[in-house]
Amino acid sequence: MLTSYPRLFTQPWAAHVVPTALRVLVGVMMIYHGTPKVFEGTSGLSEALASRGWPLPWLLGVLTAYTEFAGGILLTVGFLTRPVAAALTVLFIIITFVFHGGDPFGDKELGLLYLVLSVCIVLYGPGKVSVDQYVINRTAEPLQGGRA
Repeated sequence: MLTSYPRLFTQPWAAHVVPTALRVLVGVMMIYHGTPKVFEGTSGLSEALASRGWPLPWLLGVLTAYTEFAGGILLTVGFLTRPVAAALTVLFIIITFVFHGGDPFGDKELGLLYLVLSVCIVLYGPGKVSVDQYVINRTAEPLQGGRA
């Protein structure tokens, strides 16, 4: 029984499941965070940006809201995964180190977590179950000289 334990975690299924699960989890959480900003307005976010002296706080609020909401939808289905994750990486660098730069660590930790997860998605890609993977497999040219 004990000898089967390490084998469970060394099987290749984990290499396919983890990127997909991570992408879907982050996508759902981005939808969760972006939904109130998109449908209830960004006035609270815009006021917070204005109080810190940021230029064009209304525009930055809208960009943040739609990056989270639309980006979350795209991540969840796995379409344009790496560009969306790169945009979220930039967003969370700004949120963590600029917007919350002088705040205590407790105010930065969620942004830092999303930053790390977004970087992981950029590096690992969408996983096997995604629209990106379907498009790549559908448009891929067969190998020349090999079996068709």
